[in-house]
Amino acid sequence: MTVVNGTDEPFDAGLLSFGGDAQFDGRNAETVFDSNGPCGSGGFENATVLPGKTYTCEMAVVVGAQPGELQITLQPDFGSDKAVFVGQA
Repeated sequence: MTVVNGTDEPFDAGLLSFGGDAQFDGRNAETVFDSNGPCGSGGFENATVLPGKTYTCEMAVVVGAQPGELQITLQPDFGSDKAVFVGQA
């Protein structure tokens, strides 16, 4: 995942809420927590993203063996609107 800071203020990527809000073909897609492996820690690390800059981290969710639609929902902080991303996995 890549965070793009399009604001005028620094953004703490660690505040992004991902949790278990991922779906694959209409079913819950579990987050993989692999902090010492190649799949990432299952969430965003604490990182300050300066205005106009990007930050990328590895994340993994469990999906089916066949291609299908993946939906991931992120929320910048508890009170903010959610952003939903949909694509093929």
